[in-house]
Amino acid sequence: SLKLVKNATPAIASISNTSGISVAVDGSNYGSSTITGGKINYSVNNGAAVTTSFTTSVSPSGGISTITSTTKYVAQAADAGTDKTFKVWITEINGGADASDTLTFSVFINKGVFGTKNVFVEEGSGAWCGWCPDGHFRLHDILNANPTNVVGVVHHNNDGMATTEGNTINTAFATGYPYGVVDRVTFSDQEEAGLNRGLWAGKVTERLNAPTPVNVTVTDRTYNTTTRTVNFKVKAKFVDYSKGDYRINAYIIENNVRGPKISATSTTWNQSNYMSSQQGGATSYQALKDLPPKIVGYYHQHVVRKVLSGDWGTTGVIPAIAAEGGEYVKDYTWTIPAEGVITYDAADGNISEEYRSTVTGPGINKHYDMKIVAFVSKYSADLKGHEVLNVVEVPLAWNTGVEEEAAKTMPATVYPNPTSGITSINFNSNVTGNISIAVMDITGKKVMDVTSGVFAKGEHTLYFDATNLNNGVYFVAIKGDKESATARLVIAK
Repeated sequence: SLKLVKNATPAIASISNTSGISVAVDGSNYGSSTITGGKINYSVNNGAAVTTSFTTSVSPSGGISTITSTTKYVAQAADAGTDKTFKVWITEINGGADASDTLTFSVFINKGVFGTKNVFVEEGSGAWCGWCPDGHFRLHDILNANPTNVVGVVHHNNDGMATTEGNTINTAFATGYPYGVVDRVTFSDQEEAGLNRGLWAGKVTERLNAPTPVNVTVTDRTYNTTTRTVNFKVKAKFVDYSKGDYRINAYIIENNVRGPKISATSTTWNQSNYMSSQQGGATSYQALKDLPPKIVGYYHQHVVRKVLSGDWGTTGVIPAIAAEGGEYVKDYTWTIPAEGVITYDAADGNISEEYRSTVTGPGINKHYDMKIVAFVSKYSADLKGHEVLNVVEVPLAWNTGVEEEAAKTMPATVYPNPTSGITSINFNSNVTGNISIAVMDITGKKVMDVTSGVFAKGEHTLYFDATNLNNGVYFVAIKGDKESATARLVIAK
């Protein structure tokens, strides 16, 4: 009358966990009487049976309960990197002769060694979506609060920035727009991986300490300014044994993307904004209230411009069982399309502000505004099996040829912003070394050298005078031997 319907034992047992894992199964009672106890038995690789009593109650007529052995399984060092086959069955049900069927499953043994975890946030958005600017601002806050260990990208839908692969990802995860997925995990209190924007920050915090068996780096970057071709390698280095369909992924994202107006009602590039004071949508961001319902020249940030690894990652690079210390590398190359210079009508006001610009100038395919996002993810036919193990983000064209990890992208801010005079630059260097700081205009031309020299590891604050800079959008570029940062700056007098 008792049928074992599901394995409830952890899929991984680590030798570092000396207390062991609980062996458990879900049993369904098809009889007419309540099951109140019996014996749970398990064997490993057809070895001797381990038998203990249980007193779990299982309701009749299809009731399901989890039955757990009181004797835990402790993984042995010699078994690291292997599967163990478990068989579980129930006997002496309610003290009688009845027994269940047998459930067989495998548990993978690793060492329990963890890499340095970074969290990946993917937002689904569209220029047509009036609620989406609130999502943009929330993602911005998350990234500012976690500058070295969270990476964010935006997959666009049904506008001028949509990609074929992004459409696939949006179709898989979208629960409405804007939505977000955090490491593509379906959290225990959620039915789907797609999350309402109010949940993003909390779920990021949950994932910051999640264990990962792999570190991801981007190496051997080269960028040819003549051909506009970028080449790089993504390396997945496993610090522990790991089993699964793991895939390497590579995105090119771009900041400060804007496009032509086309028409007053077009949302190919113009961002719809329900939070405008003219619309009355609820938001905590005053800047969104101050912007119009249709934002011409809106700066779209973290836009996924190119997916180099297919919808769900590059296959065949990482083996089914990744070895401890195993390094798996994939080469990628991409030629950036011609830079797009965007022209606006005089009626659009020649505006240059922090979140929008209708000044004629580069709007898309700007190599200096691009970054490489590389990550390792699981794949499964079940969407709940697409967890991102680790992620890294590096500038596309700065410090080419130098291996970069997430920790090598230094946090940096400028204040006040917008500014018109004395402005501070705050940055946190990861290593002692040479650093140069310059101000670049929107075309990538250097307009001011701020300083250069050797800076010690740690936090630094410098000042420069922006009085002689014309109104508009600029970028503060901080470049070190093995690290870099960029901060957007608006001059408004």
